Amino acid sequence: MMRPKLPQPSGEGADLLACVKSYLNQDDVALVRRALDLASEVHLGYRRLSGQSYLAHVVQVAQLLAEWQAPARVVAAGLLHDVAKPRYAHVLSSQELGERLDRGVADITSQVARLGRLGPAQQGGESGALQEVPRLDLLKWAAVILQNQPDAIVVKIADRLINFLTLDVLPEDRAEAFARSTRNIFVPFAERLGMRYAKRLLEDAAFAVLHPSAFARMAEQYGNREQVSQTYGPLLRLLKMHMDRHRIQTEISLAPFGLQELYRFEMAMTRSNRRRPVPILMEVKSEAVCYRALRALHKGWRPRHGEFRDFIAAPKPNSYRSLHSVVRSPDGEYLLVLIRDHTMHLVAEWGVTAAWRGVPTRLLPSLPTWKQPPKGYIVVFTPEGELIQLPEGSCPVDFAYAIHPELGNQCSGATVNGQHVALDTKLRTGDVVKILTSVAGVRPSLEWLDFVKTRKAKREIKRWTQQRTPTEASRRGREMVDDLLREHGTSLATLVGPVALAKISTQFGYGSGNALFEAVGLGERSAQSVVEALLQRHSKKTGG
Repeated sequence: MMRPKLPQPSGEGADLLACVKSYLNQDDVALVRRALDLASEVHLGYRRLSGQSYLAHVVQVAQLLAEWQAPARVVAAGLLHDVAKPRYAHVLSSQELGERLDRGVADITSQVARLGRLGPAQQGGESGALQEVPRLDLLKWAAVILQNQPDAIVVKIADRLINFLTLDVLPEDRAEAFARSTRNIFVPFAERLGMRYAKRLLEDAAFAVLHPSAFARMAEQYGNREQVSQTYGPLLRLLKMHMDRHRIQTEISLAPFGLQELYRFEMAMTRSNRRRPVPILMEVKSEAVCYRALRALHKGWRPRHGEFRDFIAAPKPNSYRSLHSVVRSPDGEYLLVLIRDHTMHLVAEWGVTAAWRGVPTRLLPSLPTWKQPPKGYIVVFTPEGELIQLPEGSCPVDFAYAIHPELGNQCSGATVNGQHVALDTKLRTGDVVKILTSVAGVRPSLEWLDFVKTRKAKREIKRWTQQRTPTEASRRGREMVDDLLREHGTSLATLVGPVALAKISTQFGYGSGNALFEAVGLGERSAQSVVEALLQRHSKKTGG
């Protein structure tokens, strides 16, 4: 299978240190060195399916981040992003990592781990059918992750790219699942962070796995950038001469492009929007010169009606800024021209990480603001990224019933952030919860009523018990009353006969003792109130 061209760091610690020394100060290099030593310790003896040592993998991730000029903490997080996985490391908790190395690094790695536990960001598309990148602002959980720790997403993007290098060792179905989750989760994340360079790499890597024939065809046409540049050469020289005549200093080249985005363009192309597939990039000195260059371009290169976009005056949500104009060359060919200055180009390619290259924060993508849930509530997520709001103190059973009654009724266990937990575990905002189910031999337990918080969960548990096992509710209610009576030195058997029980039941509005105990077992009547009535009746009867 033909593969896209991806970065291939050596995985050697010495190469990583040489790279970070080229742009970090001594203290920061020392942090990376200590992180490398710690990674060597925790991953000692562990190997990947490919046979590669796990240390080499994390060093590759860190090298890629260093090539992007990431800060020391981000590079260190790349080295240590898998220390909590028993399959790959002598496990190191987030607290231990913070104590042994750096709290900031530990925070990033814990968020990277959480990202790894998310499932597909959107339903559908399981066949791998080509589709547009979903708008990340429509995914409710994205705001939490983007605002909480965007650096963690960058680390995970680097990890994904390195993982594609050894994807051939996986069975076909697992490789396709990995590619789909990349396309559905991390491609949109890269787009929202403005990291178009990384987005193209991820998208093409997934494209190659999910649509090998289409990818091979596009790679044959456009895979050799030097050859593509040669075919565009006469057009580029003609445009350069035109701009020189109008005294506009500009560097003209092919804009960066990905094979899948070109494929999508070809599939959508009609007679009315036909043009050269690869855009032309004009890089000028400043924003003011962008508009001067646009006016000069349109003098002789006629713009096509309705195909001009000013993303400088109205930037995209990821702070992408550029002028776009589809023009007709003197030779009669239509092409898309992008006009931007150098800073705009850095933001267009590197997004939030353009800050690592000196771009002011005010020009970087603004991330969505996470709104805290109302007081007394938490928000947790399904593995598919759906947001569920619950009262504080809620547990996985509350979560299950909030999604659907049948999911609650079939609940046999749960994982929170990838770890198996007890069903009465209290959830916290941001947890990713997965419910484990089993149809055979699984049913709601009346004991759940002791720890569930939501009215819906209590109602559904009671409903199921009344419909399926009323005798169990009656038995539980009888035991609850008897336990309280024993605290008073007596019991149901010694205190109440059939006639007395019938009278007490009638007093509470029930037709029989079983109905009264069923109500107690379901939490509709308190055991304490029944006990008090029984003791009071016994006291009157005995004259006590």
